Amino acid sequence: MLKISNDKSFKVPYAIEELFSDMHGAIDPDSGHIVCFKKETKIKILEDENGNIIPLVSYDDCIALTMGTQNVVNLISCSKARAVDKIEITVRHVNVKTRDLEVSLKLEQIANSIRLLKSTGYNRVRLYIGRIAIDNKEHEVPIIIGISDRGTETIAIIVLPCREEKLIESIT
Repeated sequence: MLKISNDKSFKVPYAIEELFSDMHGAIDPDSGHIVCFKKETKIKILEDENGNIIPLVSYDDCIALTMGTQNVVNLISCSKARAVDKIEITVRHVNVKTRDLEVSLKLEQIANSIRLLKSTGYNRVRLYIGRIAIDNKEHEVPIIIGISDRGTETIAIIVLPCREEKLIESIT
């Protein structure tokens, strides 16, 4: 029997959806009409070998989010995420270190995720590095956790590996 599991679902507040979908207007050069563009939104499911599932909303296949304490706990656990101990910022990269791992990431990925969380009231932010398989290839991905002081659901942002041009579009 198929069953909808409400404990694994989550509601995306309008303020968060608006920020992440990044709708913006432009003028069509041929017709002169105002047209709207927004990031491609997909619903995805992360699933581990034990059948644990975590629902995600993905934007342009470059950034994904899940909300709710149980989903965030499952994400940290299933991705074997490790808390970041040290961050070294250079001109173009962030070197993120855990006890047993060092990963070099684009500075914009981390900064933009933290900016989005802070602008929606998530004043406490934690950074983790987890492992997620995409197209049968494992990747080290940053997971940025936002904890609100206002009683809003805990949120996790996963920065997915995507093509460079899509990444630039998704953070501007």
